[in-house]
Amino acid sequence: MQRKDWNFNNIPPELTQLKQWVNWKYAFDKKRNKWTKPPCKPNGNNMDPHKPGNWLSFPQAVAAFKKNKKLAGVGLVLTSDLGLVGIDLDHCLKDGTLEPWAAEIVRKVGSYAEISPSGAGIRIFVLGRLPGGIDGRKKGKVEMYTSGRYLTVTGTPLPKGALCKV
Repeated sequence: MQRKDWNFNNIPPELTQLKQWVNWKYAFDKKRNKWTKPPCKPNGNNMDPHKPGNWLSFPQAVAAFKKNKKLAGVGLVLTSDLGLVGIDLDHCLKDGTLEPWAAEIVRKVGSYAEISPSGAGIRIFVLGRLPGGIDGRKKGKVEMYTSGRYLTVTGTPLPKGALCKV
């Protein structure tokens, strides 16, 4: 997998002011025969993103990414106290156009949305909680989490023609 230079300037201050950032890198998982994005320390060593001692400020995570070419980006660790839901829409962006089901979700949520590292998915961050006190849920191509996960963040805006209000 190739490292990209993300546009971190597009990420809203409501997210960049949080102190729950980590770095990540690409790693090939031989058992699952696919590329993964494990969280890691600024030196590139794997780490547990659920230990607050491993978290960085946003400027620290970006600086580490720029300094260490082994790193592929930054990610935000979700915890229930943030009151933030991270939504991951998989395989929904094709040739610069959102699939109708994904465009509808982006419109309805009406919050910050960006293209995922693969270029084929969308991440949305919105203030709120999931119903019933659950921490996360995956159904088909849609995942939603309030804790127990970290989500990669790219700052890559949705294409102009995606018919999405963000």
